[in-house]
Amino acid sequence: SSDNPRLEITPERFKKSHSRFNQTGESLLDDQEPDLEGK
Repeated sequence: SSDNPRLEITPERFKKSHSRFNQTGESLLDDQEPDLEGK
């Protein structure tokens, strides 16, 4: 599973990497990692 780059991406990196698409990254993280919201 280590071959999957998404596992390497932390919320902080995710927000920085996708800041061009979403300034907060919250909605993107919600789609990628719903568990962070406790859902």
